[in-house]
Amino acid sequence: MLSAIVPIKSSTEDLAYFEDLILNLSDNAVELIVVEDLECANRNQSLKRILLNGPVNQIRYLSGHFGSPGIARNAGLKIAKGDWITFWDCDDQPRVTQILNAIKNTANNTEILIGQFLVKNQESGEVNQEIGKYLAIDDIAINPGLWRMVFRKKILSRLQFSEFRMGEDQLFISHLDISNKIVQFVPAIFYEYTIGLKHQLTRQPLNLKFLLEVSNAIYEKAKSVTDLSTINFDCILITRQQITLLKRGNFFLKIKAIKFLIKFAFNFKLIIPFFKSILKIISRAQRCRMK
Repeated sequence: MLSAIVPIKSSTEDLAYFEDLILNLSDNAVELIVVEDLECANRNQSLKRILLNGPVNQIRYLSGHFGSPGIARNAGLKIAKGDWITFWDCDDQPRVTQILNAIKNTANNTEILIGQFLVKNQESGEVNQEIGKYLAIDDIAINPGLWRMVFRKKILSRLQFSEFRMGEDQLFISHLDISNKIVQFVPAIFYEYTIGLKHQLTRQPLNLKFLLEVSNAIYEKAKSVTDLSTINFDCILITRQQITLLKRGNFFLKIKAIKFLIKFAFNFKLIIPFFKSILKIISRAQRCRMK
């Protein structure tokens, strides 16, 4: 069985994609765990209606004051019954059939399945097909979309998401030590990721500060490990986060990002992986433009 954990804020208004997912959830091999974060005093009435119309035997509902997507996912993970776990967002469109087919056909020792994805801009309607662009571990650090990964439950037993409201998925992936797991890249599309929605946390400037805290947490971890592949992966994650802050942060966040990069670059242990990560990101950006 696949357990799909979906955190939803009680203030979320547009649940059209989620409703479509619920209405088409016909395969009994999927357990959908809906975790509602009660930001408001009352439950989301649209969500309540959608759940009432869905297949009751396949849906599990939790609610509480979680305060972040990560803490909500932890609550869902505790009750998940599936041998495989995935994490979806309520405003995206997972390709359930492709995911289940990949699980069915994977080797017994596979620990993580990573599929391809589409990026849909809700404002322009443009769909960017990302097939074949991310087929190596380092590429996952450049585009660490948690939603296109499926995990064997047993490798998550000691992991939890942090309380950060942005970047918590990247910190989770860092602690997972994906570089030393048995990973299968799947050519099928697992997910359609939507951008351009007003309520998304990634569009709220105040949440960018959490990226800096996540970077510091990964930086401290990278300093303490000895495995070179893990260090390289973490350095790419960190560099990517600082680039995001330099692009989208306010003046003060930009200054903090610059200070962080200087500290990062002058760490004797991390200086070579740091510059390699910059070259890797630049190389990936150039290849994507060529395509």
